[in-house]
Amino acid sequence: MRWLFDHNLCVQAFNNSWEFRQNRPHHSAIKLTFYSAPNFTEIRTVAPRSLNGIPLDLQIIPYFLESLKGISSDIINVKVNQVDEIIQEKWVDIAYEDLFFPSASLRRFLNYFGSDVDIKRTSFRTLLESFNFLRDEKPLLTDCIHFLSERYNSAKEGVNLKSAILGNDRKNFSFLPTYEESTVIFHLATTDHFSSFNYLKLNFKERFLNFFKAFNNGSVEVLKKMILESPNPLGEEAITNLAETVQGSEMHAIWKDRQLSTVFIGLNPRLTFNKDFWWANLNNQQEIIHQLQRTNIDELGWRKIAEILIDSDSRIEPKLLSEQISGLGKIILDKINSDANTEIGNNWLKFIRNNPKAVLEWMNGSERFMPNTINILVQILNPNSEEVVRNGLAPWLSFLKSLNSNDLTKLNIEIHVFCLSLAFNSNYPESQEIFALSFEKVYFAMANDSVNYSLWRSLEIHTKPLSWLKDWDKCKKLVNALVDHFISNGYSAKRFVSNLSSENLKDRILTQYKKRR
Repeated sequence: MRWLFDHNLCVQAFNNSWEFRQNRPHHSAIKLTFYSAPNFTEIRTVAPRSLNGIPLDLQIIPYFLESLKGISSDIINVKVNQVDEIIQEKWVDIAYEDLFFPSASLRRFLNYFGSDVDIKRTSFRTLLESFNFLRDEKPLLTDCIHFLSERYNSAKEGVNLKSAILGNDRKNFSFLPTYEESTVIFHLATTDHFSSFNYLKLNFKERFLNFFKAFNNGSVEVLKKMILESPNPLGEEAITNLAETVQGSEMHAIWKDRQLSTVFIGLNPRLTFNKDFWWANLNNQQEIIHQLQRTNIDELGWRKIAEILIDSDSRIEPKLLSEQISGLGKIILDKINSDANTEIGNNWLKFIRNNPKAVLEWMNGSERFMPNTINILVQILNPNSEEVVRNGLAPWLSFLKSLNSNDLTKLNIEIHVFCLSLAFNSNYPESQEIFALSFEKVYFAMANDSVNYSLWRSLEIHTKPLSWLKDWDKCKKLVNALVDHFISNGYSAKRFVSNLSSENLKDRILTQYKKRR
């Protein structure tokens, strides 16, 4: 719709009506008429001009009259002397001047922006005031938004004018002020007058995303200022949508800013499922975990976070995560067991060391162990502890039997010592298989003085002391312990030695077996 003005608008102003009509056949013309008389000096009483029985807002009267009696004080009285000098408000001045000197800008403004204002007697005045304010005062955007919300309070009114100033496809009107996109986005997101604007018509959500998605230094500063200013409900919705839309790699600038990181992970905790996020927040990871505990992240999400932190060798206290994840120990062990070259931080090792029950449960539920995993486990578990002994030999024996002879020989001596110590604690026949796989390796490692004292201590508790002259002989003490274990459990020494490669060791075991039997 457009306001369509009569081209004879400025002709015979005081003898004719000033009218403009909507370009729709079913709408009647709206008239703004003026009092006229051939000789002002002969007039003593003047009846106000009316439309449909209602006095017009604008009444032109002779200069010597105070006012038109008997009508509302809200009506504007324009006093005219014999040389057409006038005293009135600015909008009246614009209208009066246009009668004699037609303004193309004004006509264009009224034609284009008058189409969606309310059809009422005050609309003409509102449009002229808008034209004057926007063209002559060149307002700041805050003042412009305030003005538009006052004059066109409904989001359905003045849509074309609001869109021409604040929309993303702004028309080229020389009489309208122009503003930077960043300024428009900022003020639309923070203004208290948001209910007066059609944000859908302004395409606000899409523009908001397009402006901030790049996250350059300029847009980040605008976003920080916006959050500090406290966004309105539509601004909050746009920021939330942004947080849910962006990809992790697009948010490096956000992650580098502590304030924005806090806001965005609160709006979208899934952003923390990204390794780069935690790398960018090495110094405040504990604070972030505490913040995430107030969100609705499920256990699967917490598992993802834990895997990232383990993989990035985070120094965070794992206990913070264990409050949210029931199987944190399993996650740590799965990570350790996933790759032969996986390295794990001491904080994570300490956590599983203090949770041997979780370690043993994980071992019982796993089908395959990497040598690196077993290397770690023998460092954090005690083969002589009641818990480890009660759990049995099965996972350890399964690991040893999965190796070929070459890999078994190359296996770290710590693993063989651990398994041998565990076998000494068992009365089950399966212990014979562990002795067959590990005893000879440990025996010759001790003979070569390759077993340190801390390792030897886990075996020594299963041996008996020798005389002071012979107690130094750890190999002899180990053979005696083996023979005693076989005798007490009724195992066959002959069958055992048949698997040994050293004839000397075979003879030594059989000799002791005969002596101690």
